[in-house]
Amino acid sequence: MKQLRLGAALLVCAIMLTALSSCGKSYNYDLSEYITLGNYKGVEVAAADIDSQVQSQLDSLLEQKAATEDITDRPAALADIVNIDYAGTIDGVAFEGGTAAAQDVTLGEGGYIDGFEDGIVGMKVGENKIVPCTFPEDYANTEVAGKTAEFSITLNSIKHKTLPELNDAFIASLENGYDTLDSYKAYLRKTIKENNVWTKIVSETAVIKYPEKEVKASYNQMVTYYKSLASQYNATLDEYIMNYQGSDTNSFLSYVAMYAKEAVKGEMCLNAIARAENITVSDSDYKTRGADLAKQSGYEDLKAYENAVGKENIEKSVLSIITREWCASQAVETAAEG
Repeated sequence: MKQLRLGAALLVCAIMLTALSSCGKSYNYDLSEYITLGNYKGVEVAAADIDSQVQSQLDSLLEQKAATEDITDRPAALADIVNIDYAGTIDGVAFEGGTAAAQDVTLGEGGYIDGFEDGIVGMKVGENKIVPCTFPEDYANTEVAGKTAEFSITLNSIKHKTLPELNDAFIASLENGYDTLDSYKAYLRKTIKENNVWTKIVSETAVIKYPEKEVKASYNQMVTYYKSLASQYNATLDEYIMNYQGSDTNSFLSYVAMYAKEAVKGEMCLNAIARAENITVSDSDYKTRGADLAKQSGYEDLKAYENAVGKENIEKSVLSIITREWCASQAVETAAEG
């Protein structure tokens, strides 16, 4: 029931950018000709926002590990996932978007107009029921806005999702290098804070002009990445974009071009701050952080990682990590007013 969803469901071309290597881009020229850094010391970030994002990450993780069971011995209840067929009419006449089959609905989630989900509560598998619902006056489809519809709903199945308990044992079971909930939350909080601080720094940096060579290299690198993904599906780039990204090639590549510029802007910020604050990669930093990156990337050791991506690119990745950490260490967490 796409048209019965509250609000507009926008199809977004989501580009999943990976941490691609810098391919020899050193930015060894005067970056003040290209960007004007904003404030990067004492950046203010809201502590409540960080904590909320940590909780969202944990909630998402629990959802991924949830157990789902079929329910056959009771009626549908709030929080159940029901599969339904439905057909809606207004004054006995079917309307566009009012009929669908085999739709999954989480009862109580609020994804449908008022009365629709509540009408399913208490139904049994195989039952059919007429549920009256009134569309909001400001509903997007003006032809049905403010009108009362009758939905003939058939309940095909009921499932219930049970989330695991969020505790030390659950975190340890993930085998992600963390054995306690507190240590994993600390890791998430550190990472999210760094991301929030860095996002703010980049957003407050003004671009005077973009270095064409680096933008072109970044764009080509991203296109190459998506071509490699397409080959894994035995598809051309055009086919991959259409079938797996839900977009047309021109629109998709325009997004890639935009993100290529954003990537270059971020790299210029990084290098400008590192130079201004004399942030460098020591031998110890390289060995320790490089070994961590090698492990995260699935390589046996740092040497194997060097053979794959090159020492210079690893040094640049380590410099990025250290610089972002430094910026986060200078940031100020603010409390909510009142």
